This record gives sequence, C-alpha cells and structure tokens, in this order.
Amino acid sequence: MDETKKQENTEAGEASAEAPTPETQAEPVTETTPAKADNTQTVEKEASSAADNSSPEISNETTPTAESTDNEVTENSSSSEAPTSEEAPAEEKESKKEKPKKEKKPSDFDAKEMIETIKSFVMVPLHKAGMMYIGIFAGVTLILGLLLGTFFFMLGVILTAWSVYFFRDPARVVPQEEGLIVASADGLVTEVSQNVALPTELDNAETKDTSYTKISVFLSVLDVHVNRVPVAGEIKQIKYNKGKFLNAANDKASSENERSATLIKMADGREIAVVQIAGLVARRIVNELKEGDTVKTGQRLGIIRFGSRVDVYVPANSAVKVIEGQKTVAGETVLADLKSSGELPAGVAE
Repeated sequence: MDETKKQENTEAGEASAEAPTPETQAEPVTETTPAKADNTQTVEKEASSAADNSSPEISNETTPTAESTDNEVTENSSSSEAPTSEEAPAEEKESKKEKPKKEKKPSDFDAKEMIETIKSFVMVPLHKAGMMYIGIFAGVTLILGLLLGTFFFMLGVILTAWSVYFFRDPARVVPQEEGLIVASADGLVTEVSQNVALPTELDNAETKDTSYTKISVFLSVLDVHVNRVPVAGEIKQIKYNKGKFLNAANDKASSENERSATLIKMADGREIAVVQIAGLVARRIVNELKEGDTVKTGQRLGIIRFGSRVDVYVPANSAVKVIEGQKTVAGETVLADLKSSGELPAGVAE
C-alpha cells in the first residue's frame, strides 16, 4: 500500500511540474496589452487636445448664422435654376434651328409646288397689243350668251381663253455671254440658207453682198408670238413693206408677204437683220422699236398676230448653232456664235 501511494504521488508531481501554471500563460498578455493600450490612449489624447485647441477658432471665425445660410441657399438656387427671360427665347430658337429638316422624297406630294406650277402656266403676263382683242372676244361672248343661249356662250368662252393664251408674254432667261445671237421667235426652224443677201428694202445696210446666213422660224397659232431682239446694238433702220398674205412656210413669203424689216448695227460694226413676216392668217405686225434706239439681247421687239414667220440674217463667218426641224425659244435659244466660225451643223432634229 505504501509503495502504491508513493508511485501515485510521484506521478502526480511530475504531471504538475509539466503542466503550465496560470502565471506563465498570462505573461504574453500582460506584456503586449499594456503597450497597445498606452498607444491608443496617447492618440486619443492628442486628437482630443487638437479638437479642443481648434474648436474655439472655428466657432468664432467660420460658423455662419442660420439666417445668412438660408438666404445664401435661396439666392444660389434662384440664380442657378431660374433662366432669364432673354436667355429662354434664345435657347428655344437654337433648339428650333437644330431640328433636322425632313428630307423630301421624289414621291412626296407638294401642294405648294403644284400651285406655283399652275400659276406659271395660267397667270402669265399678257402683251399690251392683245388687250383689245381679248376685250372684243369677251364682249362677243356675253352677247352670244344672252341672245343665242348656253352653247354659243361656252363657245365664246373657249375663244376668249384662246385669245388670252395667244397673247401671253412670258419672261425669258437671256444668255449673258457676248457674241451670241439668240432666237427672235418661238417656233420651228424651217430653213437655214447660206450665202444670202439682206432684204432689198434695207438700203442703209453697209454690206449688200451675199455674205449672210438666213435662219427662218415658223410660228404656229399655239406658239408665243412676242418677238425679241437677237443681239445688242443700235437700230439703224426699220422698213415696213405691204404685200401678200401667203402661207408663212412658203419660200416666197420672205420677199412677197407683208413684213417689217429691222437692221441692227452691233458694237463691232457688223450688221444683222430681223424680218417679221405676216402669214396666211396674220394681218398685223407690230414693231415697238424706233430708229436710233439702243437695244439689248433678248429685249422685246414686237408681235405678229395670229401666225407668222421670222427671218434672222447673221454674218456668214459666224458659227450656226441650230438645224432645220429644231424648236426655238425666243430670247433663249442660241442661233449663232459670232466669236467662232464653222460649217453648218448636219442632221435634222427629231
């Protein structure tokens, strides 16, 4: 028994010697914890001392009052948010300008464009020489309507409308290049003849040999009958000859029909002639120019009533720009170029 108790006491002593005591376990904590706590306390004390030192200065110098803060906030908000009356319209205008325009497609219908097109065909200026005839047609139409009924009234309306259409005087875009001879009449080119002399009635012409090219244009009753000056210069002579009223398309019409010949002297000394020729129906030729007048290219020359023909004589050494069968527009179509020369163009326009 005694030996057994001795062994137990011996084992218990060895076990107690190997097991760590509470003091040895707490040593790491007691060595590190106080150091950290001291540092933390030091930082907190420095921060609190800095706050204590700076707080009086902030409270005395920078702290705004409640009233001033509210006023500043309201003023800033009103000035930044509310735009002035002058800036608002400008911004609206800029926004309107920045809106992209809608692209027009060829298939889009434009009512304004159609109205303008109709006006350009219907509301055309009229020549003063036709006012009397239009009035006569309108008066006869009223009389026929009152005496003979609706049918004759409608017939008179058609004839009156045709007279308005016949005496139309549309504006023309005249070429501005020097040395160009433009057409004197709307119509169809029926003849281009070389080596021709000026009409015999123009006896004041300096050149009387066959050194001209004659270009003849026939006017139907549907063409514009207002004639225009082919080239700029001075009116040297105007001669009116009474004669026959053959078909204007006839070759003899140039020499036998009733006509008015105008001789124009250009700035370079050369001369050209314009002859207004009456036709089978035409009975009146009006020439608005006078001898000594200075004229411009495309200026109105006069009018021939109810179908006719116009011949233009150009110097033979100029280049002709039209052919037989071609349609011309008075004041716009170029008949010849005085600055260049060449053979007559070949072919017939379809």
